[in-house]
Amino acid sequence: MSSDAEKHKDMHFEPDVMLPTQFFATLRRQAPTKRGECQLMVAVLEDAVHCFQKYSLARDRQGQRLFREAEEWMMVETWPAGDEPTLSFQYVCDMVGLDSLCLRGGLRRWRECQSAADDSHTRAPHRGQRAAA
Repeated sequence: MSSDAEKHKDMHFEPDVMLPTQFFATLRRQAPTKRGECQLMVAVLEDAVHCFQKYSLARDRQGQRLFREAEEWMMVETWPAGDEPTLSFQYVCDMVGLDSLCLRGGLRRWRECQSAADDSHTRAPHRGQRAAA
């Protein structure tokens, strides 16, 4: 197979990239056909994703708390019997027609990329300093 043909073949397996605003805009457009509770669930999910992304690298206590709460709500796959929140992440995803495992996986990968970028940024020498030899 030629190099161009291999590249074209690999393009079919690349993940689609979608911004959160695009993603939730689609859910919101579908929400009017579902009513009340469904619209609330979309808003709760959108807020959790927003907090997860906005505060993932927070240094202040408030930001860290908001991140931890969003992370706990979305990333806990199984709750101990009787401890599952009434409005669990799994329930919300099921009700709005989302694959919770796929969403969790995407958020985990996003966080890993953010953490790696932050680690490389914090290890870089400051202006005027030389890197250790």
